[in-house]
Amino acid sequence: MRAMIKNCVGAARHDRRASVSGFSIVELLVVVATLGVLVAIAIPLFSALQANARLGDARVAATDGASQVVAAVADGTPAVAGTVLENLTTGKLTVTNELPATEPDQVCVSAVTHGYEDATWFAGPGATADGSACK
Repeated sequence: MRAMIKNCVGAARHDRRASVSGFSIVELLVVVATLGVLVAIAIPLFSALQANARLGDARVAATDGASQVVAAVADGTPAVAGTVLENLTTGKLTVTNELPATEPDQVCVSAVTHGYEDATWFAGPGATADGSACK
């Protein structure tokens, strides 16, 4: 009887060790390394997307500002250099008239985003075609 109990207990212990499952340290290291590679690829791509979005915000705001200043100049109000367009300026974006203008074709407006990396865009008839400066 004693031998039979000993055999049953031994068999139960053996079955319990065989049924223990989980991940080995090598499998966990492979997963962590794979995630590290994916993150290393994703972070620069995400940063580039953010920079393009900031430049797009600046482009839209500068174009809107230039339209407003051109309309005001066409109505006979001269544009003063350095005037901040308050209705387009937010905490992360400043829109400014850059050149004094008495004619609509002289208008140049800049928009600058504020944050991790600033982005600047110039728009209006007095700006260069690539938005990099006023003429």
